Order: sequence, then C-alpha cells, then structure tokens
Amino acid sequence: MKILIISANYPPSIGGPAATVPVIATELVKLGNSVDVLTYGLKGYEDKKSNYNLIRAGIFDRTKDNIFSVLKLVFTLSSSIKKLCKNYEYDLIHCHDLNISSLAVILSGVKIKKISKFTGDVAIEFYSKIKKARTTDITPEEFYNRKTLLKKLLLSLQKFIASKVDMITVPSLFIKNELMKYNNIDGGKIFLFRNGAEPVNAVEKRDKNKLFCALKLESKKNVDDAIRSLHFLRKNYRLVIAGNGNEESHLKELAKKEKLENRVSFIGSISHNEVIKHMLSSFAFILPSIYEPASVSLYDAMTTRTPIIATNIGGTPEIVTNLKEGFLVEPLHPEQIASGVKKLEDQFLYEEIQKNEMNTIKRFYWHEHIKNNLIPLYNKLISSKIN
Repeated sequence: MKILIISANYPPSIGGPAATVPVIATELVKLGNSVDVLTYGLKGYEDKKSNYNLIRAGIFDRTKDNIFSVLKLVFTLSSSIKKLCKNYEYDLIHCHDLNISSLAVILSGVKIKKISKFTGDVAIEFYSKIKKARTTDITPEEFYNRKTLLKKLLLSLQKFIASKVDMITVPSLFIKNELMKYNNIDGGKIFLFRNGAEPVNAVEKRDKNKLFCALKLESKKNVDDAIRSLHFLRKNYRLVIAGNGNEESHLKELAKKEKLENRVSFIGSISHNEVIKHMLSSFAFILPSIYEPASVSLYDAMTTRTPIIATNIGGTPEIVTNLKEGFLVEPLHPEQIASGVKKLEDQFLYEEIQKNEMNTIKRFYWHEHIKNNLIPLYNKLISSKIN
C-alpha cells in the first residue's frame, strides 16, 4: 500500500501523535508498505533518519498556537496535500488528528479514502482553551448542555469533519461511546485501534523516592493533585513533572504556595526516549487527569514495568485494572494518590504489578499490533467493506 500519514503533532512536539506517528510509519514500512508523513515545518531542528519519507510544510511555532496560526496550518497542509496527491497515487490517507489534519484533507478536495484518528472530544477541548476553563469546569455532560453559539459552532465543525471521512479510529471505547452518544456519529464507521508501545530492554535503576508525571500541563490533566499528594507522603518522596503547557506557571506557583517547591521538579518538554529513561528510574507513574480519553503514557509505563497510579476515568480503566497494573483512584482526591504510593512500598505487591504490566503490554507491542489490527482496517477501508 501507498499511505499518506498527516499529523499536526510531530517531534520535537510532545503528545500522543508525536510519540506514535514515527513508530507507526516505521512499522508500516517494515511490513512492506510505502509511507509518506506530512507535518508542519520549523526552524533549527534536524530530523532523525527514518525508513519513511518525511515532508514538512511551512514554518510554524506550535508552542504559540492561536486560532490564526491553526487556520494557517490547516491551509498550508491542505495545499501540500493537493500537490502530493497529484504526484503520487496513494491508496489511503491517515489523519492523526481530527481538527487540523482531517480538516486540511477535506478542504484539499482529494478523492482518496480517508481515515481519521479521534483521540478525544475536540469540541470540548477547544471550548475549554478558549474559555480558559479549569479543572472540573468542563465535562462532556456539562458541555453538551450549554446553549452557546461557540459550542454549536465547534460541535458542528466536529460533526462535519467526522461525516466527510470514510473511517474513524479511536484508541478507547470511551471515545467511541462519547462520539455516538453526544455527536450522533454512526458507530458503523468507528473502529477501535488502541495505542501501543515498543519493547524496552534497558536496565531498570529505580529511585524509590521518585514519582513521575509525563503529560501536557493543561487543566484537564489536573497535575495539581499530583503535587498536593506529596503532603500525604514522607518528605523523601519527590515529584518530577515532564511536559509544558498553559498550566505551567500556575503549577509552579502552586508548588510554592503549598511549600513543596523543593520536592517538585519541572523538567519541561522532553523526547519520548527521555520519557522512557525517566520511567525506568521512577518508583511510580502518576496520571491524575479529570478528563483522559486514552493516554499513551500508560503504555509507556507498562512497557518499562513502572507501576501506575491513575484516576478511574475515561479510557484509563480499559487498559489499567485496579490492583493489577497499578491503582485506580477517584479524581480530585490527592490523598488516594498518596495511598497508592504507600501500598507500592510492599515489595511483593510491587513485583506482582510489574509482572502483570508485562503480561498486559505484550498484546500492544507495535509491530504485531499494527500487523494484526491496523493493516486489516486499512484493507477494509480500501475495499470499502465498512458496515
């Protein structure tokens, strides 16, 4: 197959697609396919060599996104898509985000089968950013009950994009149900393809006092509670937070306010390889989100045998079972996060959780996962055998 992958999130950016797109493209080529990856251009960054063709369009600073820069990116990608499709005969186009790359493909007008990855409710997230909402302000139920013009516009755009692609993949059943319940999108065109991970053979060097978070510093991630959980733990525990976002200054101020600045480290945006290294040296991985459709970091934690403490919401319970791969806690309860950390001090339990993680993650090692679950979806799309 000749495949065009489009993503508005690619290294050196962080986030799900930036971690998964390079791996998926690499494995698709290994499986005998020809792959082009189209993404945004930037200055002063040297891409690593790969077995697929990487195409960067325009020059953008994705750390300073606003509505105008996003629209510029959409039209830039759309123009590039038109040119590429004139020169190459693609069997399908795989968009790795609904709001930018999928819209760009639709606007390009190319007549090629389109598959879009939907990783969360884009309308809710855009609304939250524009309104600068925090923590529990935005939930799916609350969002869809609001009678505002902005909500209608965002929801209409989301439904329009979903209606124009031929297939939608989702990394969790939570997202599929959300699309069907709140967006009235035909479930027959929505297919489950979970995130994956690569096997990690590096030696673990666990620091029993190090707790680790790797995520975007946004209100929905609720990093506040990871910080506050330190109040309920011995003073030798410390928290390392990787990532950046619009909550960074707030979180740093919170650490100072709570007199925890000496126990909390902000290390900024790091590469996926660096995330793996930090996982291997951490006692536990913490994911305190209040909205979490499907986290890539959970798979990274399991492939590095790092016990997980995560909130029992969204798509997380589909991949993490309480007392199996770690602990599931209620959102907005930092004391429960601390309780999970304390339970992990039981060496027997810690090792049992590590064994369970390895048994779980084997099903999602990228090469076999793509071969057994993504390639069949591509074949189904090309042959138009979609229910």
